[in-house]
Amino acid sequence: GDRERTPYEADRYIHQLSSYGVVNDFTMPRCSFEYLTKHLTWPTEWPMHMVFIAWADYQQTGDPYLITKYYGFLTNQFRMNYARSDGLIAGININSSGDRDIVDWPASDRDGYVWESYDAELNAFYYRCLTIMAQAAMVTGHTSDATNFTAMASQVYGSYDAAFWSTSSQCYIDGVGTTHTSVHGNFFPLAFGLVPTNKQPSVVRYLNNRVTTNGMVPSVYGAQYMVEGLFQAGDTDEALMLMATNSSRSWMNMINIGSTITAEAWSVADKSNEDWNHAWGAAPGNLIPRYVLGLRPLEAGYGKVLIQPQLGQILSYAQGTIPTIRGPVSILATNAAGQFQLLLNIPGNVTAAVILPATNATAMVDGATVSGTLSTDALSNNWLTVTNIGSGQHAIWISPTSSPTIATLYNNWASSWFGTNASNPAIAGQDADPDGDGVSNYNEFIAGTNPLNAADYLQITGTSYFPGSVMAITVNGHVGRQYSLQQTSSLSPASWTVVDTQAVSADNQTIVLHDSNLSGSRQMFLRVAVNYP
Repeated sequence: GDRERTPYEADRYIHQLSSYGVVNDFTMPRCSFEYLTKHLTWPTEWPMHMVFIAWADYQQTGDPYLITKYYGFLTNQFRMNYARSDGLIAGININSSGDRDIVDWPASDRDGYVWESYDAELNAFYYRCLTIMAQAAMVTGHTSDATNFTAMASQVYGSYDAAFWSTSSQCYIDGVGTTHTSVHGNFFPLAFGLVPTNKQPSVVRYLNNRVTTNGMVPSVYGAQYMVEGLFQAGDTDEALMLMATNSSRSWMNMINIGSTITAEAWSVADKSNEDWNHAWGAAPGNLIPRYVLGLRPLEAGYGKVLIQPQLGQILSYAQGTIPTIRGPVSILATNAAGQFQLLLNIPGNVTAAVILPATNATAMVDGATVSGTLSTDALSNNWLTVTNIGSGQHAIWISPTSSPTIATLYNNWASSWFGTNASNPAIAGQDADPDGDGVSNYNEFIAGTNPLNAADYLQITGTSYFPGSVMAITVNGHVGRQYSLQQTSSLSPASWTVVDTQAVSADNQTIVLHDSNLSGSRQMFLRVAVNYP
């Protein structure tokens, strides 16, 4: 493990993303970035990773320190001065000595990539740098640059397809001047957002066919982008299969040979002098939290997050806790046919958009039905988006119908309150009373009260009688519940009549109900009823 200790930009980026999945610390990636600004390495694509590193730091922390201090440095790392009239950039011959394009390493893992001066892999990196720098320029106040970078990215997007798409092969060629196709010429543009929606199924099909024939084609480095591209395109099962395979070219093989840290290559058969402690082999460390569990920032600093677990047809269960600068996010996903269920714990000052696999636009959230937005991706997967999920523990389930039964809603509510104890009838059963307030869980569910707080239950908090035969009854109302005041002149038998009704409450608030029918000296009994709409 002592063959090589030089830090490299691509290694640093993959390790950075993976460290974010387990450690709430940002100093090492920043220190490495600042060291590398004075010690850039030889592959053409590696300085481009410096743009990735600085942007990932900003997304993770919300602090624009790196993209601000090193803005000028970053604008010089992606060869935009080598662009031709259509926006595409020229690389450096892969077979040159000194600085040159790398595509992948070792060379035997390049899938026979045919390098050309204007090639698909390098221009995919270039496009990704332009899209990042357009955003970084806006954050740092370089609005004119942001406009220019956006325009350049748009030009590259159009030129890329025109230059590299092969109508006959229905995938991308390696470069201008060759008809050769490779996985690298296709998974890099897929991972970096260059493949138009209507062409994504063809690119995914090409990659699937290559995996079927050749297994894991790229190196441990290239695998980061191949698996990430498949997740982004919605080909979850293929991505999971590549992560979990037990072939000689797999992360499991690193464990099988006795390494306790990710290795430099899949095995010594791929690289005879490989070491067993190489950061660039750590892709699953970030693919699991970012795609399997599905946590990604929607705004820098995790004030708004996306939670989109991708379990496909392969995984029935996934659970993890991911550190963020605002606190840990816990995700438990269970996956059965038509019964995708999430139990989330979201830290304070964080709002989540949750995306689940679904066939209808109804979800259950903490015992209530919620209408989301149903969409279909390029591979015809259906997704349901539910927004504005706030801090705290939440149970979010796919609803089998637009009108789930009250029993199903109760079970969803119980999961939100009792978490992993929801299957314990002594705690979460309908007749249980875990807070000992004399109100059963089921009645707490109907009332919208807290079953773990003995002071929170449906109760009358005040009464007032006004001249003119009006009685006012005050209760603490809860969101999503409807309250009515009822009267009867006798309890034996009782014949309750509704005298006042409050509309469904939009939030927790004080509810005042009135009986204006009290007159004379007759006896009258009043009660407050709460309904689950």
